[in-house]
Amino acid sequence: MLFSERHIKEFNKAVKHAKATKDLFLTYTTLERESLHLRVYADASFASNDDLSSQLGYVVLLCDAEDRCHVLTYTSKKARRIVRRTMAGEVYAFADAFDAAYILKHDLERVYGPPLPSVMLTDSKQMFDVITRASHTTEKRHMIDVAAARDAYNKHEISNVGLFKSEHNIADALTKPGLCSALEEVLRAGVDKNPVQQ
Repeated sequence: MLFSERHIKEFNKAVKHAKATKDLFLTYTTLERESLHLRVYADASFASNDDLSSQLGYVVLLCDAEDRCHVLTYTSKKARRIVRRTMAGEVYAFADAFDAAYILKHDLERVYGPPLPSVMLTDSKQMFDVITRASHTTEKRHMIDVAAARDAYNKHEISNVGLFKSEHNIADALTKPGLCSALEEVLRAGVDKNPVQQ
């Protein structure tokens, strides 16, 4: 991958900001063990890279009933497959996020014992409807990923699917340039209070 002068400037700017901000750190408070659950934020940015590829990202949080949270894992990567529509990117991001959450859920259940609910969160109304309302996607190449997500939802491997506004999507910071106030608040406070619409 080739980096342009613009990329280097953006990187240097981010490093300078991190060094200058002394109160920039992650907060890990004690969580209530009985109410532990996973919250998984997924997001995609359609054709947003210089080569017109799409960027996919997700953040997996371990939360309790008081909305205190720990960041367990996150990723931001270019879509390996060609994405021709916004929905395709959302499907791929959702599938990647679910895969990561499923592995973490399995491992944490072995450590803590009781089942660990996982909530998948998206800002895509179309993605939300395809999984929860069994509406169909017209793209044949996405049917397998959508069917797998719907099957996981029906089998309660996904405890719930939530829809929220884009400004409350903490994974937005991993797919688009610029500051994301929702993610900054979660990282600084160690609390996830982002409201879910449905």
